[in-house]
Amino acid sequence: MQFWDLKILFPILFIACIISMIFLCLKEKLQKTSYMWVAQIVLFWIAAGYIGDQLKNQVNELQSTSFIVMTIFSTSLFLVILKPLATIATGLLKNRKIWIQISSCMMIILAIILSITNLPLWLLIIATLMLSFSLASSTLFYLFLNEQSFYRIYILPTVWITFVFMTFSTVFGIYLSNLNTFVSNNSITANVILTVLMVTMIIVGIVLSLFSKENKNMIQVFDSEILESLPKKNKTVFFVLYLLGFLLCLTSAMNNSLVIKMYIALNLNEFNLNKNSIELWLRINNFAYLLPTIIASVVSYKLLRKVFEQKYLIFINLFVLFAVYTSMAFIQNPFVFICLNIFAGICFNQVIYSLFSVCLFWNYRAKNNPVTGYFGSAMVFSYLIVDITQNAMISSRTGVFKYFTNIDDILKRESNELKSALNLFDNVSTIMMSIACVIILITIIIFYFMSNKLMADYAKYRVATQNLKVLIKKRVIAKTKTKINVEVAIDEGVNEYE
Repeated sequence: MQFWDLKILFPILFIACIISMIFLCLKEKLQKTSYMWVAQIVLFWIAAGYIGDQLKNQVNELQSTSFIVMTIFSTSLFLVILKPLATIATGLLKNRKIWIQISSCMMIILAIILSITNLPLWLLIIATLMLSFSLASSTLFYLFLNEQSFYRIYILPTVWITFVFMTFSTVFGIYLSNLNTFVSNNSITANVILTVLMVTMIIVGIVLSLFSKENKNMIQVFDSEILESLPKKNKTVFFVLYLLGFLLCLTSAMNNSLVIKMYIALNLNEFNLNKNSIELWLRINNFAYLLPTIIASVVSYKLLRKVFEQKYLIFINLFVLFAVYTSMAFIQNPFVFICLNIFAGICFNQVIYSLFSVCLFWNYRAKNNPVTGYFGSAMVFSYLIVDITQNAMISSRTGVFKYFTNIDDILKRESNELKSALNLFDNVSTIMMSIACVIILITIIIFYFMSNKLMADYAKYRVATQNLKVLIKKRVIAKTKTKINVEVAIDEGVNEYE
């Protein structure tokens, strides 16, 4: 059967993910207001996944000169700047929803624009900037749920609930885009239906956001009186957090680079697979990096965390990731490589979002320092470096790209021509994955020596949350007493003059 991955495999995986997400929500016993916000996450990020993939497809069709320009004005470049800006701006305005609402309006325009094929370069640059503005809101979805539903206290449920629903929705949006591209072959009817669907979903999300109440008092760091009883912020700690995020994402960017995908395609060709079969397995590789991690995240959060503390789960995943990258450096069988990539995706996401939870924990303890925004910028910057390096080599046709510059070039060539390039790609992929192994080792060493400072009291999560609840309760009581005393003093003063 043609496209059996899109018609059978991925729907089964999506159903399994939905079951695991329902299990997560039932276990967490979310409030009704939280479900409303989760619905907004789903609606927004399905549209974002679809629109982002459609934009990527249009950029990939550009000619050489235009492609270089789009490399400069890439989504990653804008995101490096916009991610901390989103956190700072919404913090100053004490309104997280406003950025998300503006982003939603931009995505409505984007959905309509991208339904038109062969957009001019200037319009693609504008579309990229608008998409970057929308994607920069990703951190705000975490912050809103943590502030409005978990009162800045319960970091772990905030991170894993948002991550699971956001990842699922984004991947599902990309899946719809793939259905449109491969199954319906970008037919006008399919384009119109999916565009109308995306616009409708975004509008529903905007309407829901109007009913989502936002307590502005929660959009700030803890009071000074509470901060005095908590571990103090440290710029060195923040720098190490950003460095770890950058290094980890650098390995992920290398593992998911065009070079590695072309290497997989070349090895699949050795099995005498036709063009459709090679494209199918490359799609499986792309989806395998994200979909299984949704189920794994639910298992890790609800089950493994009862056995291991957060710090030790990070260590376990780092060592497994090192072993996976080591295996990938020397394995040529593309099917084994794709299977290993599943574990690479699971371990990477477990570590990176565990570190993000640490950033979220510090975000309310560091005045004038958007820790989550800068961490996001560090993550995106690593992908930007790999993209720029890769695209510069493509434009100059140097290194591995002297034979062909994209996967379509490989699929058009004869098998005899591809064999001469396979050895070069084999050597380059080994070097890249070996570098990834070294980076993971560096990450393990840094985390080993800095983990206690990075996590502070958060290392003992239950104790930290209980302590924070007590401090907040005392502060509320103190504020209430002060207010009562002030009111009594005013009343007494009024009585005296009467």
